[in-house]
Amino acid sequence: MLALRRSGLEQQQVGVGELAHQLGDEARRVRIERLRWHCRRALLELDIVFQRFWGEVGDDIDETTLDLMERLLAEEDHDLWELVSGRRQSEDPAQQHLLARLQATPNLNTFATERH
Repeated sequence: MLALRRSGLEQQQVGVGELAHQLGDEARRVRIERLRWHCRRALLELDIVFQRFWGEVGDDIDETTLDLMERLLAEEDHDLWELVSGRRQSEDPAQQHLLARLQATPNLNTFATERH
């Protein structure tokens, strides 16, 4: 009898742990979708760069990169384009890797020379 109760308690604890995991997954999914939405910018070039970036990484993006993306997206469009196009360096050294990934977008140099 005790073994059955203990077994039931373990199942209940596993259920709670699984629920917490599912809630964490849902929060992550919502965060990624919110960031994707914030990547929709007034500048077509930025839209294209971010579309290609998300197409490359999908949902396989780590929490550190998500944090960096949030900080980067706080920039105004023209300032953001200056960073993404490589015309200006970020004052945040942690963002250099993310900016390098964005700058590696195919045809980015075409955009950078055509616009300015």
